[in-house]
Amino acid sequence: MWGALSAIRWTQWLRIEENTQATEDKIGDLLWEQMNHTETVLLQPGVTKPMDELLSRLCSRNGIENSKFQLHIVERDEVNAFALPGGHIVLYSGLLGEAHSEDEILGVMAHEMSHILLGHVMKSLGAEVSLSVLTNLTAGGVGGETLSQMAKFLAKGAYSRSMEEDADRNAVRLLVAAGISPLPMADFLRRIAKEDGKGVVESEWLSTHPDAQKRSDCIEQWAGADTTTVDPVLSEQSWLKLKQVVKSNETAAF
Repeated sequence: MWGALSAIRWTQWLRIEENTQATEDKIGDLLWEQMNHTETVLLQPGVTKPMDELLSRLCSRNGIENSKFQLHIVERDEVNAFALPGGHIVLYSGLLGEAHSEDEILGVMAHEMSHILLGHVMKSLGAEVSLSVLTNLTAGGVGGETLSQMAKFLAKGAYSRSMEEDADRNAVRLLVAAGISPLPMADFLRRIAKEDGKGVVESEWLSTHPDAQKRSDCIEQWAGADTTTVDPVLSEQSWLKLKQVVKSNETAAF
């Protein structure tokens, strides 16, 4: 993927666990800055406010500082979400449009948060990118094309099956602690898989998170008796406003 630059894996030279948070933050900021220059980011209060409220619920009920994450909503039709280094979480508007409830969005967010919390993002990137790229990146010597390739690599998903399973399991834990049922997360996986198979939706998130039926079954098993959302986050008005703004942006794109 990276040609000659990928000949020497930087994970052979550096232990991922020893990377400083400052280095990871810088990598994530550079990747997001590149995306921000090439993508349309939704900044309407009708989108950002309810999405921040959802993130805050997951963080506050799990003893996590909100500042650990930066949430970005990008205007794209695909059903996709992914994490970048440094706590950046990117959700496409197509995913928000396909969600039937806040619980489904929370499930996706909890999954991507888990990749960050479990250290999967840097481990995955480090297994793919050479020491030369990392060194040049942190020194400001990497061009926009390389940054774009790295962002696309993460956007398309690059996690092992064990990482995906761990992220799902941890997402269930985060949801339950936040008073949110994990079952809509399982339902979302099944529904998007079915619609993607029929060509109804284009789901990059699903294609990079395979075995939807098996994953859904595991999520339900891990949820156990915690199958009811006891404390919804958004008011009905906020939820409808979010869906309305997302839909209006989709319509304006045509």
